[in-house]
Parts: sequence; structure tokens; C-alpha cells
Amino acid sequence: MNRRRNTRRRKEIIPGIDNKVFYGIIIVSLAIITIFILMLHYKKVDDSTKVAEEMRKNNNEVIQTLNETNNEIGSTDNYETNKIIRVSFVGDINSGSKIENDNTNYDSIFTDAKEQLKDADIALGTYSSDVKTDNQKSLAKSVYNSGVDLLSIATNETNNDQESVEEKRKSLNEIGFETVGQEEEKQEDRVNIIEKRGVKIAIIGYTAETNSKASKTGINLYDTEKAQNDIKYAKENASFVIVMVNWKNSQSTEASSKERDIAKELISNGANIIIGTNSNCLQKFELVETKNTEGQSEDVQNEEEQNKDEQIENIQDVNLTNQNTQGENESKQAFIAYSIGNYFSETNIEKSKIELILNLQIYVDTNGNADIYKIDYTPMYMYDNKQPLNEQNRFKILNVKQEISNYDEGKENISSKTYKELTNGLDSIKKILGIEN
Repeated sequence: MNRRRNTRRRKEIIPGIDNKVFYGIIIVSLAIITIFILMLHYKKVDDSTKVAEEMRKNNNEVIQTLNETNNEIGSTDNYETNKIIRVSFVGDINSGSKIENDNTNYDSIFTDAKEQLKDADIALGTYSSDVKTDNQKSLAKSVYNSGVDLLSIATNETNNDQESVEEKRKSLNEIGFETVGQEEEKQEDRVNIIEKRGVKIAIIGYTAETNSKASKTGINLYDTEKAQNDIKYAKENASFVIVMVNWKNSQSTEASSKERDIAKELISNGANIIIGTNSNCLQKFELVETKNTEGQSEDVQNEEEQNKDEQIENIQDVNLTNQNTQGENESKQAFIAYSIGNYFSETNIEKSKIELILNLQIYVDTNGNADIYKIDYTPMYMYDNKQPLNEQNRFKILNVKQEISNYDEGKENISSKTYKELTNGLDSIKKILGIEN
């Protein structure tokens, strides 16, 4: 009896707790502690792995960025990256006595226009005014402040001579403008090559035909052979060729047959974009198929003849399908804007108050081939309130659609008369460009 009682006691290490239960508690506790230690260890290893992986990732990103930067720097002249270059055009700048007697800061005139030009890589216009008096220089500075970078001075002013043209060029250059259109002996002086983000664009300015009273000295007069040589030089040194042509006729919404012939001649020689000026009115646009072949001008001319009167149906959103494949014999697009109207003027003629800011996106592929990718425009209106109010400028270039929208929403910044002029102007634009809606 006593032996059995002692045996039972030996099995109870802790009084009241069976030995098996006790050992079970010990084992479970050790297991939990072991698991916890292992978790801490693996977490530390995992954190170290993540840190190392993150460092490797960051290093790889830094190396990739440096490589891309170096490749980009090294490929500037070889066009080893695809690019879209945005080129904007404004019309003629032509001031008179009204601006001469007005304020001496004209930035507010171009507030709406500046908003439309802010995304352009380069913006071009034509300067017909003198830049002699303080007010004239102030107006030119405001044009520059609005976002216009380059001006053609090939105009048919009656006071054109070598000295006056050189004086204008010098004044505009001092403000910051690039210029084209001055009479020069060498091709490299007649062709201005502008480089934007590694893409070279050649720009040439001509006066196609002067008025009988205008002098023919100082300005770059159009000549078939000269233009052919200029464009050849431009194509050899740039990816894209823009020609700005000052026409003889003014106050016309139709291009003359001679103007059409000159425009087609320029395209057959290899120009990509033709922008006409001096009509003071909006005229039609044309999109022309050409051949992407070198040294075959006869074939190009035949292609031009087949497509010469193709008018853009909807210029608001023209996306070309061949922008990503520039093969040797593939067709390309050339664009003609016979006139986009004025940019600034003091005109009282209603049809000459309607104008456009024209935008073209140029696609340049990895081989340096360029083509027109997209075309759009913003209708603008040359508003004159007749008298300066509170020392503000009497003129302002209005965004037509924005002002119409504001008026319709009850934000009456313009009179009902001006509203009617804007809506009529918008209808005129659609009619001239052949847009149904």
C-alpha cells in the first residue's frame, strides 16, 4: 500500500498536475518560443532581402536613366528618337495710326492668343509694320511676348528698300525674333534653319509679287529657280521645310490662279508646308499627296497634279495614317494654307477681323523622316472697342469659341452686337474651309 502511494507522488512533479500534462506544457511552450525566434529571423532576412532588392532596383533605374540621357544627347544630330514637333502660325501684323496714338504697352491685346501659343515649339508670323517709333517697337515686343518666335519680313510695303528692310530686321532681332524674307545672295542666308529638340526645320520667306507702288529691293522676291535651289538646300540640311509667301492680292477670300500655281510649284520642289499672307482674309486650306522620293521631281509633279484640288473636309482633327512608316516610296502629305488672316490689324472690314491660329504637329521618326501628323486651329477675332477704356487698349484678339460660350452661359463680357459678329465669323470660317458642321 505504501509503495503504491509513493509511486503516484513521484509522477506528480508539481503537486496537483499530472507529469504528462506538465511535459506537454513544456513542449508546447518550447515550440511557441522556437516559432517566434524563427519568425524574427526570417523577417530580418526578408527585410534585408527587400532592402537589397530595392537598392538593386534603384541602381538599375539610375543606370537606365543615365543610359537614356546619354543616348538622347548622342542622338540629337542623328534623330534616333521619335518626336512630335508642334508648329503654330499666326497671320499678318500690320499696325497704323490708331495704335501709334494709343497706349505704350500692348500685352493685354494678346492675352487670349498667348494662351493658344503656349504649347508651340515654334510660332511663326509675318510682320508688315514698321518698327521705328517707340509705340511700334512696344507692339512688336508684345507680339514676341505672346509667343511668336519667328517673323517673315518679305512683304510688299511701299517703303521697302534695302535700308528700311535691314532696319526692320535689326529691330526685330534685338527684340528676340528670328527673321526670314530679307534679300540675300547666298542660300544659307535666305534659309533659316531652326532646331527644336534635335529636329531641324528650315523656314524660307518670299514675296511672290509686289504691288506696283512697292519697291523690289531689300525683300526676298520669289523666283522659280531661286526657290528650287533654296528648297534643295533646305532639304539637305533639315527634316522639314516651311515656306511663307506674301501674296499680292489683299481683301480676298479666294486665292488667285497664280498663287495656286506658285504653291504647287513649291510643293513639287519639296516644301512641306506653305503659309500665305497679305490677303488680310481667311482663305481655303489644301492637303496634297506627294511622293517620298528623292530626285524624281517629275513624278512628284504628276502626283501633285492628280491631287492639287483636294480640300480638307474637317481640318479640326486630321490624323494621318502614315506617320509611323516612312518608306522610300510611300506617299506623304504637304499642306497649303493660302491665308489664315491677320494676327493684329486696325481694320474696319469685318471679313478681315476673322483670323486663325493654326497648329500643325510634325512627326519625325527614328530615321529623321518627317511628315504632318495632326492639324488643328483656333478661330480668333480682332476686336476694337473704338476707344481705350481706363487706359486699357482699345484692341484685343478674342478667342471666338470661348467668348461665344461665355456669352451663352451668361458671362457677358461682350455686347450682343459683338456676339453676333463672332457667330457670323464662325459661320464664315466653316464656309471658307468647307466644313459642314
